[in-house]
Amino acid sequence: QWLNSAKQLNQWDLISDFSRTVEHSELMVQSMWRLSDWTGVKELMPSGSLNEIKETPEIITVRAFASLVSGRVREAEQHWAHAVKSSLDRWWRLPETGSTCHIPSLHMFNAIAEVQESTRILLELSNTQRRGVQGLVNNRTLVQDIMETWRLRTPNDWDPVPWWSEILMWRGNMHNIMTHAAKQIGEQNPAMLQTTQQLDQLGQRERAWSLNRFATAVRKQRMPEVALAILSRHQGQVEVSEAFAKLREQCQSYLALEDQAVTGLNLLESTSLEFFSPPQKAELFCLRAKFQEQLQEFDSANSSYSTAVSLCKQLSDAWISWGNFCRDRQDDSSANWVQQTATCYLQGVKNNVQEKRHELINIIRMLAFSANSKAVGAALARHIDTLPTWVWIPWIPQLLLSLAHSEAPHVKAILFRVIQAHPQAIYYQLRTCLLERREIAARLTQTARTLAEGKGDDKATVQAAAQRAQEATVAFEAAKELMEALRLRYNNLVGELEVLLSELGTRFACTPEERLLVVVYTLLHRCYKYPAATTGEVPETFKKELVGVCRACFSTDTSMKHSDFVNEYQASYERDLNPEEDTFPSTVAELMMKLKAWKQRLLNDVEDRLPSTLRLEDESVQLRNVTFNEVEIPGQYAGDLSFGIMERFTKLERIGADVFVVRRHGSSYRGLEFVGVDGSSKRFLVQTSLTPAARGEERMVQLLDTLNTVFAKHTETRRRGMCYYTPAVIPAWPQVRLFEDDAAHATYGEVYDVNCARYGREADLPVALFKAALDPAILGEVTGTEEVLELRLKALMEITQKHVTENIFSQYMYKTLPNGSHLWTFKRQLSQQLAMSSFLSALLRIGGRTPSKIMFAKNTGKLFMLDFHPAFDYKGIIEYIEPVPFRLTRNLHTFFTPFGVKGDFVASMASAAQACAAPEADLEAHLELFFRDQLMVWPWRRMNGTSNAPAVNPSPTEIASMAPPNTPKKDRR
Repeated sequence: QWLNSAKQLNQWDLISDFSRTVEHSELMVQSMWRLSDWTGVKELMPSGSLNEIKETPEIITVRAFASLVSGRVREAEQHWAHAVKSSLDRWWRLPETGSTCHIPSLHMFNAIAEVQESTRILLELSNTQRRGVQGLVNNRTLVQDIMETWRLRTPNDWDPVPWWSEILMWRGNMHNIMTHAAKQIGEQNPAMLQTTQQLDQLGQRERAWSLNRFATAVRKQRMPEVALAILSRHQGQVEVSEAFAKLREQCQSYLALEDQAVTGLNLLESTSLEFFSPPQKAELFCLRAKFQEQLQEFDSANSSYSTAVSLCKQLSDAWISWGNFCRDRQDDSSANWVQQTATCYLQGVKNNVQEKRHELINIIRMLAFSANSKAVGAALARHIDTLPTWVWIPWIPQLLLSLAHSEAPHVKAILFRVIQAHPQAIYYQLRTCLLERREIAARLTQTARTLAEGKGDDKATVQAAAQRAQEATVAFEAAKELMEALRLRYNNLVGELEVLLSELGTRFACTPEERLLVVVYTLLHRCYKYPAATTGEVPETFKKELVGVCRACFSTDTSMKHSDFVNEYQASYERDLNPEEDTFPSTVAELMMKLKAWKQRLLNDVEDRLPSTLRLEDESVQLRNVTFNEVEIPGQYAGDLSFGIMERFTKLERIGADVFVVRRHGSSYRGLEFVGVDGSSKRFLVQTSLTPAARGEERMVQLLDTLNTVFAKHTETRRRGMCYYTPAVIPAWPQVRLFEDDAAHATYGEVYDVNCARYGREADLPVALFKAALDPAILGEVTGTEEVLELRLKALMEITQKHVTENIFSQYMYKTLPNGSHLWTFKRQLSQQLAMSSFLSALLRIGGRTPSKIMFAKNTGKLFMLDFHPAFDYKGIIEYIEPVPFRLTRNLHTFFTPFGVKGDFVASMASAAQACAAPEADLEAHLELFFRDQLMVWPWRRMNGTSNAPAVNPSPTEIASMAPPNTPKKDRR
């Protein structure tokens, strides 16, 4: 560990001393050449082969370096050929599946390419005198081309520091050779002096650029002290551009150290700015403002930011930094201060749309939470036409929800522009929003009338209900106005989309048998969770639920539409599960047995009567025959959009001829394949009968996209390739949506069900046994915390030993994946994915991670949590009562092995936390809007029957005040 840390800290002098002490020859070679001790390298590495040092590609490359420094070009070419062969041999020994083990070999190929190009440079320099002045000019041009190639071909910012050191330190040796050769040629041939001076300047400039670039990469990996040490190696005079780059890197390193603000400010104060251009001066004033901000000289910092943007109005970093400064210190009651903050963000985005477009979240946050939303709207009105419309597409869900708030007029101006430019980006969500707002407005209006007609209700409650109804009506009218504008402008497109969505909502719903199976599954799990002894009588509250379910499943409407279903199941269902009948079970255990019997009966009926694949022409003739001319494949606007990507979106040609039936834990869905004009396809599940809280999953996918952007900018997460899987979720109706799916998707619970089916075991038996084992505690026969815990532990141990072994998941994956390399890659990917999801569930305090809610891809290891959203109490505060913050059960631990858990799992979770806690992540605005949106779609109506529940739903203003307290404190400034 110490050795790896020393390499990362670029402390090769310490490594050299250590290698001499322990007499480690290979380590001595690696450290000596980086310290330019070529004499020591030659002593350790004679021309023949070595017994002490294995001839790896790295050692052979060092041999080539040493030959080039000595001027033995032909010998270096031989070493280069040997290194190529050795690297290719190593490459072919790697697994076939692409993984992180291939990355070091790719870096080795890069180093070998540097050897080849260095050889070309030395050959050209050696032939310079023979060719004369013209030959030197041509050689300088060739060398300059290679230098430009080297600038473009550097390691990635997230690559290890030793890789950067290997590439750039060798280039430093080549720059020294170039300058030395140029001086020698100039001394021997004065006629070539001017050209040799240009070659000398080229070498010095490239050396300075390499040091600055090396320092930048090291600073981005959070090692500012190392960056300052690298910058101290600059020698002699350098060009103005490189001197500015060095000064900027020094200041940013001092900023990262936090306690060196005075040193950094003194450095800027002692630097003459007369040689720098206005944009460079603006950057330096921006850095000065940051130092002053750290020193709490806020007035001086504000003045420095103002000077920076005055010198260069196109400097987006200065605008964004000034906006952050104003945001953190603004007085929300001051309209001018709020307007200045919004102007800074908008100017920053306008001047660098590609990199700063994510800062628009601060504008949306200010519109949602600021008491002076009119001031934000005024700044937005002045700049909205200067911003490209596509930058607002990722925030359409937030903008649509804002139609119910006071900022609705400003939001409508944005949405109208999106409608005109990108109608398909907004249509699905706008249509669903319109239908939801219509339903909410009608319900709240009826509630207000009922309260107004009542005599015993509080006058404040009646007024609050009337206000809610008025706000809902205004939101509905705004959504209706937007939809009318879209229909008027794109009539043909809307017609095609309406055909698609109408068929999706009416033709692909589940059969009554499938819906009844879902009900039985839900009731059975409610029995398992209900705090009642299995030997006791069924509680009255649960009986009331069963009566309501019975009436809903066999209602008059169901009897008219599905008479065969009612005739087959109603009598026997009511006889077994209707509490109003005399044959209703007397105990919870008997009720569970009845529900299990019904579950098996319905499962057999559904599987026997419904095939796994249906024909589209039987399910929807209209979708089979319709011709799509303008409709694009849904889901392409999801995720992080970039400039020009929408021009490459694929249009929809047809719907696939097969309709897939996907069954997961009692639920059945219809799967459709959307085929594009280019032959590509996407598979979606048509999910119906969704609960209102399910809309929160759309916001969760959006938050995952935001976190992916944060991970891509952080070195630790980017090095590990950490990225959340974000399937497209497209709302079609308030209770119907399209969910992107794949044939390789499965849930963690399905693995257990397959194992039970293979060995003929009942899947619910462990749960029933655990519940029965806790009967003494429920009945009061066992009291005391320690005694109850001992009872639970005893039941758990018995179940794990006899019924649920720890290798179920491992056996399933061994039989699913083709070979060992695929299995190793899958383990690592699934470990990282589970670590990231576990971190997020702990961060947002989301529980209920049952096996049926963990979906993964059997071919890639990508993981997605179903029904993944927080739950709230009547005050809008997150309810989280689970003692374990995430799921890492015995089966998962066994599959990952202790090395995988202590290695990849822990490292991935720590990296994710580190990326989110970094200052540049700035997740506070995202999280506050996320919780506001979750509270907006939360089913408050279900709480109306509970104690302490409000008489009417919270208003948008009250919801906005509930969101900030839920934001994790570690992400708040």
